[in-house]
Amino acid sequence: MAQLPDPLLLEIFQKLPLKSVFLSESVSKHWLSLISDPFFARSYTRNITTTNNYTPPWTLFSTFHEVSLDERAIIRDPELVNIDISLRFMIPVIYSVNQAAVSLKLLDSSKGLLLACSLNDDSQVLDYFVCNPLTKKWVGLPKFLSQPKWVKAVIMVDDDSGDYFVVRIVQLTCYSKVFNFEVFSSESSQWKYVKVCCEKGLRFFVMRRHTVCYNGLIHCLADNHTILVFDPRSDGSKCRLIDLPCDRVSRIVGVIGVSCGFMRYVEVADTYLEPTEEPSLGVWLLKDYDAGEWILEYRIELSEFCSSDLYVTSMFSRLGDITRAVAFHPFDRDIVYLNCSSHLICCQLSTKMVEVVECASDKMRDSLFNFEVFPFALPPWPTPISRKLRVHESLDPLLVELPDSMLMEILQKLPLKSIFCFKSVSKHWFSLISNPKFAKSYTLQIFTKNNYSPPCAIFSSLDQMGFQERVLMRDQELAHTNFSLQFLGPIIGQASTKLLDSSNGLLLLCSMSDSQILDYYVCNPLTMKWVCLPQPLRQPKWVKAAILVEKVSGNFLVVRVAELLFRSKVFNFEIFSSKLGEWRDLTMNCSRRIRFFVKARHTVCYNGMILWLVDNHTILAFDPEGNTNDCHFIDLPPDTESMHLGVLGVSCGLLCYMEVSNNKYEEFREQSLGVWTLKDYDAGEWCLECRIQLNEFWCGDDASDNRWDPDTALCTRPLGFHPFDFDMVFLEQGRRLYCCNVSTRVVKIVDCESHLNNSLFKFEMFPFVLPPWPTPVPQPIWETDQSAN
Repeated sequence: MAQLPDPLLLEIFQKLPLKSVFLSESVSKHWLSLISDPFFARSYTRNITTTNNYTPPWTLFSTFHEVSLDERAIIRDPELVNIDISLRFMIPVIYSVNQAAVSLKLLDSSKGLLLACSLNDDSQVLDYFVCNPLTKKWVGLPKFLSQPKWVKAVIMVDDDSGDYFVVRIVQLTCYSKVFNFEVFSSESSQWKYVKVCCEKGLRFFVMRRHTVCYNGLIHCLADNHTILVFDPRSDGSKCRLIDLPCDRVSRIVGVIGVSCGFMRYVEVADTYLEPTEEPSLGVWLLKDYDAGEWILEYRIELSEFCSSDLYVTSMFSRLGDITRAVAFHPFDRDIVYLNCSSHLICCQLSTKMVEVVECASDKMRDSLFNFEVFPFALPPWPTPISRKLRVHESLDPLLVELPDSMLMEILQKLPLKSIFCFKSVSKHWFSLISNPKFAKSYTLQIFTKNNYSPPCAIFSSLDQMGFQERVLMRDQELAHTNFSLQFLGPIIGQASTKLLDSSNGLLLLCSMSDSQILDYYVCNPLTMKWVCLPQPLRQPKWVKAAILVEKVSGNFLVVRVAELLFRSKVFNFEIFSSKLGEWRDLTMNCSRRIRFFVKARHTVCYNGMILWLVDNHTILAFDPEGNTNDCHFIDLPPDTESMHLGVLGVSCGLLCYMEVSNNKYEEFREQSLGVWTLKDYDAGEWCLECRIQLNEFWCGDDASDNRWDPDTALCTRPLGFHPFDFDMVFLEQGRRLYCCNVSTRVVKIVDCESHLNNSLFKFEMFPFVLPPWPTPVPQPIWETDQSAN
């Protein structure tokens, strides 16, 4: 085969079917070069079209006027019967290009290419696309030059060069002799204005299809029964006008089209405007293109048409006033298509037979002009999408055929890890999964499951020490993950790090040097994304900070309050908002005198509020997002026994309080652990859940390792609650941190620092709950050069 001369090879290729020609491209680089040469494409096309009675494969697209993508290939050539030739593969495309798009509209077709546009909620055009529905390849056109409300766009493929042109025609409601068209050329990949001058004033209405490509020129049907002929390859100036047939009857402009290589015109006489005339169908053929000479081929009264369906037959006799011509069959001159009420009708002119090929949906039945029809003929050689713009290829049509609602329902049944893996399937899947609506829907679906407990972990941290955080306990789903804060080590540098708070999947930390706070950081330990906050407004020596994450938007607030050694009714908060990217001062007025001690963890987020445990056995509740500077108080349970503050927490969705009584002040009482839940938030009503003597706890089967000592009650301090197990609480005793089950009375050591001295208050505990959907770390708008790595 390698010895065959090129002319002989080319002659052999031209005798083969198109599919075989493309398969031959893979034989060798030389064959690929021969077949890919534009000269071979022109030669192959010429050879095919000169064959007697050649009819290319074709189909007819129908679409509803001003409705989201509902196109159908209503009639198709036998060669296309088993091929998915639709625009459904473009549905994910429009959303990936512009998330404001809500629908796709088919606009025009030419030599195997389709022109479509995406629309927003207001039916404004967002983007234009040129695609090949057979190869599923498409290209997005650059942004057009203007945005008028009503505009018509058509596509024309140049037979000689294979380049295509997209022309935008603006609706003109006033007569004018000068028009500005916007023309896009695939050769230059740019839009340009083309000024066209006419001999007489014209105006255009773009609501219906009145444009056709013929003889390498664009023909636009104006409202005053004139066809404007325009060459998009030229720079404008003069244009040609062709008058419609002078013996037409209807005052309403009909439709022009191309059938069997001739330009034709069809109209339906409207009995509403011509009451003396019977409703009739007229068809003309442009016999002499240069002279603009038309001949009447058919004039048929609608009542003469008949059908095997009696209802269709009766429609023509009684509904002539709402019957409109739609299109011609591209290769059968005896067939035209009409829109009669809510039906698309195929009319056989020679036999006067009609049949329904499409019916509008219920929501469109009451409106006129439901249908638009686009003849689509495949050229002998595929028209290239673009030579300069980036050509995209759609994914497997089987995936595209799934409706978005069904796809989202399937994705919501999957584990979170699998969902994030599916982001890489396609741009459309990525767009669906990244949509905040999907995150909210996924979260809601997870929360409605019975007995749902999200994955959680318990961090412990050593007070005022370097990077000493540990994950004490973790959910089974986190058991095999590298779940820690070690990734922050290189970011912080030589400074020590202190864990401060957690909320909705994010952690708040600070870097310190000589007990002074240097910077605040917010991070997601699962995704290892982080952001550094701007410097606060002030630098007091002792300060407490808390984070509150909005569950809906993912924005967070960081609240700082300085230690108050003397009781006061007025104090200042510093609040940082990730949405605004800056700190602000807030002066709070209270009805009671309070003071803060910030050495221990006395802060919790609950119901969108930040609750601070202040020194006089009172909880200060404060809304950092509220517009008011007021706050309110919740008194601790009246039956508390300890003179020292306990700890607040949230477990199983309830606000809880825990204390360990101190026998130094209650000599006749045993040391005990008390747990309360806030039964009525508005009324501040507490309920005592349990009161357990410390000597009732025991170490289970492994007493030697736990070494629980109830006699050292002075050194026992409550630390916190398990977020989803109400029976599990955490206590600190000396150098050890214990997990205590209040139901079984069993204690178990979960952390120990043997090198520490016997000083009090070494541990802090931070429950970390993963939300059903990962909380994103917002991009730092406060520093454009900062990256949330």
